[in-house]
Amino acid sequence: MTSPDLEITGLIKAAEWLDGLIQYGALIACTVIVIRLLGKDEFEVKGVKLKVKHYLTLAILLTILHGFYAILFVDACNIAAELPQTDQQEAWKNLTIAGPMLFRGMEPRTEAVDIPFPFVGKQPVYVIENSDWAGWLSLVLAGTIALSTLDIRHSSWKAKLMGACPGILLAITNWGIGSWWAIQASRLA
Repeated sequence: MTSPDLEITGLIKAAEWLDGLIQYGALIACTVIVIRLLGKDEFEVKGVKLKVKHYLTLAILLTILHGFYAILFVDACNIAAELPQTDQQEAWKNLTIAGPMLFRGMEPRTEAVDIPFPFVGKQPVYVIENSDWAGWLSLVLAGTIALSTLDIRHSSWKAKLMGACPGILLAITNWGIGSWWAIQASRLA
């Protein structure tokens, strides 16, 4: 039997990539919200000046990158899931106790019910436990994404609502990606 160190290290490294990207995306989204509240049109990130009107493009690119990092993380979860049960549990503990911020305190997602959907059939619905602060933080981050595209400077509600639609779609997409990798990681618990 080989040591699971390499598999667990790979899992933690993939989690760190995800965590870093999500922190960066959250920082950008919060910056855009503040910049819009201040009535400014430009901000700087790592020496690069960005116009607020280009934020949506950046948010879309970050979402695509989130999907790519999620694939790498899920691959690492699949590799760890092939370990003996005790090593899987060790991987879960390393991830949720000593892992990156977004994973600390994470509790396994549990399947609550199957809901029938048109065209795709029954789909499982998973629950975030009340004590799972990492899950609730993810919900706050999704809300931040949705708010970041809302431009309060528009005078009409129609324009404000149209500005919010891409943010809502991005929030739902990122929530879906995050749910996928959180559920896959939960298999290790």
